[in-house]
Amino acid sequence: LCSLRPGGLVISNSDPVPPIGVTCGRDRYPSMETITAAAGNVAGKAIFLPCITLGKQAGAVQSANMVLMAALLASGELPFGLDELRAAVRTHLKPKLAEVNLNAIDLGAQAFANA
Repeated sequence: LCSLRPGGLVISNSDPVPPIGVTCGRDRYPSMETITAAAGNVAGKAIFLPCITLGKQAGAVQSANMVLMAALLASGELPFGLDELRAAVRTHLKPKLAEVNLNAIDLGAQAFANA
């Protein structure tokens, strides 16, 4: 958050991804309330989506990053959109991986629209 311009957009994962310090019991993972409050102090808009859950729903937990990318593109903040992402996935991924990632793109765009 320290690099976010005041009033910027935060799109992040709401599913916990504990770092090693937390899994070892050395550190505590902050509550979602703490995280959203910190983002709200800086961001003009903060959206948290269950990216890991949606990635699993798409067919592979590894597609959580595509869920997040699709949400960002659905925001309209970048000079390209979902159609370009879908085209790149179809062009550069093997069919089975493309299917999972296309599902993740649809889920991410839908989650952003419903946020």
